[in-house]
Amino acid sequence: MEIEENESCDKTEVITEVITEVIMEDTEGASDELSESGQLDIKQKIASFFKEMAICSLQVVVLTLIIINFIGRVSVVQGQSMFPSLDTNNRIIVNLFTYRFHSPKRGEIVVFSCPGNPQKDYIKRVIGLPNEEVLIRDGVVYINGKSLDEPYIANTYDLGDMESLELASDEVFVLGDNRENSEDSRVWGPVSMKKIRGKAALRFWPPESFVWFK
Repeated sequence: MEIEENESCDKTEVITEVITEVIMEDTEGASDELSESGQLDIKQKIASFFKEMAICSLQVVVLTLIIINFIGRVSVVQGQSMFPSLDTNNRIIVNLFTYRFHSPKRGEIVVFSCPGNPQKDYIKRVIGLPNEEVLIRDGVVYINGKSLDEPYIANTYDLGDMESLELASDEVFVLGDNRENSEDSRVWGPVSMKKIRGKAALRFWPPESFVWFK
């Protein structure tokens, strides 16, 4: 009896070991499958993330190009010809869109291609409009014989005279607000409407000097 019990016990132990091995193998196989599945899922998420980032970056680039070329751009002012309205290193937004619908108005600050150097942009204020007559006497600007009120100019120095000039239908007369330190239409004449790139919309830098231009 004792021998039979021992034999029975040995057989039971053998069966238990076999079952245990099978369970362990199944568990290890499941773990391997889970591990491989998890790694695959992580790789897919990483690939999806970078794909979304690439699409977003492309959209930002395209939108930026559209804004710069058709709507507006940031420009940095160099020089003091427009002081006190604008000063050196002021940052402004130039509206490139507005003059697609209407012509420049008197008093607006515009950015245009320099008549003497097309590669360089100037910024001045529109004083005379198409088909008008501009005259300067003792530093005072006259439009069609009437003196022009200019509260924005930096000084009231007598800057001399300029003979009467009649503008063509596609020209404007521009001056810097700092008349004593400005190269403008008094030097190189009227500006063709085709050379105007846009209107100064606002000054945003430095922050304490933020202002919308009319």
